[in-house]
Amino acid sequence: MVKMNRFFITVVTIFSAFVASPAANAADLIGTVAYQLNGRSYSVEAWHYLNAYDGGSEYFLLTLPQTGPGPFPVIVFNNPYDLFPGPPSVNQADIEWATEYLRNPNYTSVDRFRRPTPDLFSCRDQVSVWNPAECPMSVLGLATEDMHRNGNVSGESKANSNVDWALSNGYAVAVTYTRHYAGRDFFTETFAVANAIEALKSMPGRIDPNRVGVTGVSGGGRSSVYPFTIVGRPLNVAAAVAEAAPLDFRELVIFAFVDLPNLQPPAIYSLSWSWLATPLNNIVGSLGRNINDPVWDLVTINPLAGRFNSPVLLIAGTDDGMIPYSQSVNFHAALRALGKSANKWIYLNGSPDFANRPIQALAHGIFDANSPVKRRILTRNYFLQKMAPNVPEVVYRHPEDVDLVAMVTAFRQNVCSSPADKQNVAELLIQAANPIIRYVSVDPRVPAGTGPGAVAGAINSVWSAEGVSWNSANVISHLQAGDLPNCGQDVSSPTVPGNLSATAISSSQINLSWSASTDNVGVTGYRVYRGGALIATVSGGATSYPNIGLASATTYSYQVEAFDGAGNVSARSAAVPGTTLNPCDLNGSGVSVTDVQLSVNQAIGISVCIPAGQAGSADIDRNGSCSVIDVQRVVNAALGGVCLSP
Repeated sequence: MVKMNRFFITVVTIFSAFVASPAANAADLIGTVAYQLNGRSYSVEAWHYLNAYDGGSEYFLLTLPQTGPGPFPVIVFNNPYDLFPGPPSVNQADIEWATEYLRNPNYTSVDRFRRPTPDLFSCRDQVSVWNPAECPMSVLGLATEDMHRNGNVSGESKANSNVDWALSNGYAVAVTYTRHYAGRDFFTETFAVANAIEALKSMPGRIDPNRVGVTGVSGGGRSSVYPFTIVGRPLNVAAAVAEAAPLDFRELVIFAFVDLPNLQPPAIYSLSWSWLATPLNNIVGSLGRNINDPVWDLVTINPLAGRFNSPVLLIAGTDDGMIPYSQSVNFHAALRALGKSANKWIYLNGSPDFANRPIQALAHGIFDANSPVKRRILTRNYFLQKMAPNVPEVVYRHPEDVDLVAMVTAFRQNVCSSPADKQNVAELLIQAANPIIRYVSVDPRVPAGTGPGAVAGAINSVWSAEGVSWNSANVISHLQAGDLPNCGQDVSSPTVPGNLSATAISSSQINLSWSASTDNVGVTGYRVYRGGALIATVSGGATSYPNIGLASATTYSYQVEAFDGAGNVSARSAAVPGTTLNPCDLNGSGVSVTDVQLSVNQAIGISVCIPAGQAGSADIDRNGSCSVIDVQRVVNAALGGVCLSP
């Protein structure tokens, strides 16, 4: 008795400032307490407001950062587990839970504060033996002055707390109390969060209404989506992060009544049902038990996606025993099909062990326990991109805070196994490459500095087999353009061909040669351009090309590019000029009396008549013979006239 009394006195002392009479206006500050974090004292404000759906009392906690003047962005953490101590409350569930919990922190109760209705399920519906803890509900405790404890919806340690991280990096933090597991119905919960968001958006100078984000897990994940889909009441946020969120209620009922009995032995299913009844009552208390009623259409994936217009990150695991991960996958697909902003990350942890464990034991699986892709980092990156704080930079330590190479490796594995996810992965990489993030690193694969350079280095390391070589200046544009390669796809271009030369060997031919290019896989060939137009493709290892049939005494410009088997093309070489010879210049040193003598010798047979087009040929008119007419043309050119060649 002494221990319980001390517990009661401690809680009442902490929250004496929070207890006041309900106010009629939108939201009223009813008290403050202090929260210590990293040597700083933060003020935790308790706000009271009335639920627009049932008129009951609602509460949220708010703490502002200490990073300069507002207005600040705020991250709202949906807490479905804890109770805000009452009174004041008109909600019988709140009153009973708060009273009984103060007497016994391990208290669980039957759902006796609901009026009996045929719409609600009894735990005895599905079990053959009476369960003395009929429809047990879960309450982890009462709200405290520890903001990490209140908002730690992901179950992280305090060292990894997104609540403390947010406060330390320029975000305000709010915590809503939806009491999802304490006998509330779905509509009441949804309006409670919507009302809290509206109240926060109405705090000029303190909260930036355009930088409000929300996050939660399970019931809290649901409350990160549904408040922004209320028909006739448009409400959006800058970013939502929903983990293991129950979204399609009709599918969930089918899962509970049809799928699960086929997956579990009767004894295991009976244990599962003792937990299932309460969250099902949360839904049917608002919608009724007839899942074919049109109102249930509103709580299915496609209509929900049609009404939801806020950017969202969906996180789930394949081993989730309570909420099938397909809910997140399908909602993501529906949103993307509508052209809406959505990302997802699914942890591939195998299937739930339904045959041996009830769903409450399976819970939501292990999430990121065995993955380098941490939920807390995905969430932080998402909020940093969608609603940046009022700070110049946010510091990540590699690999202590985030192992960037390991995370990018997991992203690559996702692309390898599911190429259709490439755009989603590219967007997650863009979030990690946010310039506001500064990575502290001594790993040569992750250059220390801002996000673009660090992420480019990690990508280059992980996608090295594909020849990716990006940098801080182009990594984001490459990701936005869809340049992230599939596994095994060569994206490395050959080097530019070097030392291009153009040598005229006659009045109609210029010979080209160049130094070979290199490539991570191999050069397939070269393309030769004259005056910017493609004139030839050289295959294999050849590094020369004879350009024939040219006009005499004419200058041409040449370029060469290399290509590989994957279609990657180098830049073109610098343009190089080449000029065909004058046909009357037989010795290639300018037309002179020497050329006249050479032409005479070929015309009278002293020397062989060299075929036209070859160096030194006196067949100027290209008629197959060396004649007096050809000699006359050379004489005219030697005297300063024109070499009249065809």
